[in-house]
Amino acid sequence: MHFLPIFEASPHNLLQGMYEMSFSLTGFEILYFLYPYAGTKKTVHRYAQFAIFLTNVVYLYTITITIGFYSDESLLRTIWPTLNLFKSVNFPFLEQFEVVLICMMMLVLLPNMSTLVWVVTKGLKEIFTIKQTTALYIVGIVMFFITLFFKSRAQIGDYTEFFNTVTFIASFIYPVVLFVATLLIQAIRRRRAI
Repeated sequence: MHFLPIFEASPHNLLQGMYEMSFSLTGFEILYFLYPYAGTKKTVHRYAQFAIFLTNVVYLYTITITIGFYSDESLLRTIWPTLNLFKSVNFPFLEQFEVVLICMMMLVLLPNMSTLVWVVTKGLKEIFTIKQTTALYIVGIVMFFITLFFKSRAQIGDYTEFFNTVTFIASFIYPVVLFVATLLIQAIRRRRAI
């Protein structure tokens, strides 16, 4: 019953949902940084597309389960609905299953964070011509001090909202602007060549 009525969302609501989901879907642009280091470049595209497809399937499954579990009102009032969903899981030998889930999520987030830190340190090495280990220490110290500023869930929500806007622009608008700019530059060069 929580899925009904179907197709009631307006196009504006769908676009707003797409915008809100951009924070979760970001990260695919890391492939641009990792591609030069791939050993077999012919198969990278296929595996990258499969990984992105599988990630979207997991997100769709999670959203479907969460919407099916909560009503509209409780979904709006719940802070982290997917995490709270696992509070209903009970095992006789385990008191709080969500703690296990958080530990498992750390196993998912750690490789992603490591990859992002590697990309940042590699970029700092190329831009400022410093050693990558020096850049790693700088990034680690900066990340540590940034985490000290987050004291409440509201601050994390504000950061997520800000980063959501930044990732939406960087991942979905900026490439389109670059594509249009490239087409314009190519058209101008063709006219000058004639």
